[in-house]
Amino acid sequence: PQRVIPIPHAPAFVEGVLHLRGAMLPVVDLRRRLLGQETPATKRTRLLVCRLGARRVVARVDRVAEVLRVRKGDIKPAPALMAAGRTPFIVGVCGPPERLRLLLDLKALLRAELERESRGTPG
Repeated sequence: PQRVIPIPHAPAFVEGVLHLRGAMLPVVDLRRRLLGQETPATKRTRLLVCRLGARRVVARVDRVAEVLRVRKGDIKPAPALMAAGRTPFIVGVCGPPERLRLLLDLKALLRAELERESRGTPG
């Protein structure tokens, strides 16, 4: 695994940055961002490189169970109670009823930090 370099005064869920193919990418711990909990890395912990428009972000996740391609037409809107307020980063749901999956909007999940970064304002 790549070495993550800590960033002083970064939000608690930003672990730091790592160097990947000539670029320095921020590493975000999704468990800390979503639940406010820190979990030690295990053999199943993975770093996922995600593209958010022109930016790339590395998401630290507990594990990867599967990788899916989902057509836009297969995505159902999030239930109204989820979409109203507390979970603005849920895009929708997909999959058969017995194996529904929540789809996260990483841009919404990281919006405040991305806006601060584009303004050049420290966290």
